[in-house]
Parts: sequence; structure tokens; C-alpha cells
Amino acid sequence: MSEKFKEIIEKKESVPFEADMRVDFFRHGKVNYTAEELASAKYEGQLGDVGRKQVEAGAQKLAQSIDRERELVVLWASPRQRAQESAEIIAEILKAENIGVIQKLGKKDIRKIGALRDVGLSPEFMKAKGPDRDWMEFWDKADNLPESTEAPESLKERSLRILAYLEKISRLISPPADKKLHFICVGHEESFKELLSEGFGQGVEKESRPANAETMRLDIFHSGAKPEFRLKYRDEEADLKFDSAERKIYK
Repeated sequence: MSEKFKEIIEKKESVPFEADMRVDFFRHGKVNYTAEELASAKYEGQLGDVGRKQVEAGAQKLAQSIDRERELVVLWASPRQRAQESAEIIAEILKAENIGVIQKLGKKDIRKIGALRDVGLSPEFMKAKGPDRDWMEFWDKADNLPESTEAPESLKERSLRILAYLEKISRLISPPADKKLHFICVGHEESFKELLSEGFGQGVEKESRPANAETMRLDIFHSGAKPEFRLKYRDEEADLKFDSAERKIYK
């Protein structure tokens, strides 16, 4: 490689992302549940050794995509224990890589975001589902969910609320010169559902949902009449429009 070409590559790599703001949705690592959690369908979960290693590997990969000098990282997470533990590992990895996480008013680095929580299930739902059916496919298509189980419409409303909040931040918050805001939102497989559905026509099928510690990237632009979302998941990309007033995603 010539010195001139090497210089061009290094210069390109030093430039932060082109979007107004970047968001990475990160699924928590593999979890161990207690017998009480399984019986009550109130899942907090704790990361085991496998889960911690998954998150460490995912966080290292994520850290390599961040410009430590020009990106300001904000870390959000579901209030569930498994997401909080995952977020703590991510914060440790980022700090080890000299990537700072913005603190607000001296509080913890990780902000709990209730709208990122998992779907509220119930023992009645789990009994109706049975042991052989995938929970999300059954939940999404069920005609009569128990009243104690959160409906798909509720998850959609929460997801769009998060997107509207992030889009508003991307418009109203002006970072210091040459800086870009980069949010990392640690949540659950259902946190990906709405964007995967609108972007790629998937999101419910088990094989299309994120694996533990997998990431989906969302870039937010404001060049047009409506904000544009550029979604990247695995080897696919999709461009979407977002109506923040109507809280609607569309192609």
C-alpha cells in the first residue's frame, strides 16, 4: 500500500459518521433465569459466563466502530437486570478503550429507560403458548391474549416513543464543534421488532430476531422534509422516513 493511499484511508477512518446522530440497539447477553422467574413470567435474569463473554465480544466490536475523539456516547438500557448487567459490561469495555460515556448531573453512566423494557408476559400466556411454540411468533399472532399480558400494540407504541425521543434529541441537542452523539440502547430482542418489520418485513420470525449481544445500527439524518432513518442489520440496509409528529415509520 502506497503512503498516499494509506493516508487517504486513515483520513477517511478518522471522520465520524455522516448522520446527524447514530443509535446502536444492542441485545443483552445469554441469561440464566430462576425457577421463580420462570413460574411467574417476571423475567429479570442474570448473565452467566457465556452471556458475559458474548457481551464483552459485542462491546469490543462496537468500540472499534466508535471515534473516541469525535463521538460522544450516551448509554441507555432497559431496567431489567439482564440489560443493566450487559450495559455495565459495555461501559467498562468503552472506558478501557478510552471512550467516554456521558454522565448526567453526576449520576451513573447508564440511564434506565422504561420504554426499552421487555414485553410484559404472564403465567397464563406461557400456559397457553405451551412448551413447543416460539413465544414471540405466538404472541404476535394470538387472537385473545390474557389481560395480564402486554399486547403488540403496546410494544409498538413504546418503540415509536423511543424513536421519537431519539429523533427529537438529534434535532435539538447541538454537541460541541466536530462532535457527534452516539447512543447505545441496550434492550431485548423485541426492542428490534418495529424497525425490522418496517425496514425488512421481518422481526417476528425467530431466525430474523437478533442473537444475544447482536447489534442493529440506526443513523438519523435531517436533510429532507422528513427525518430519514438508515437502518443496518447484519448484511442488509434500508432507508426509511420517520414522521415524528405522527410517530410513523414508512419507506
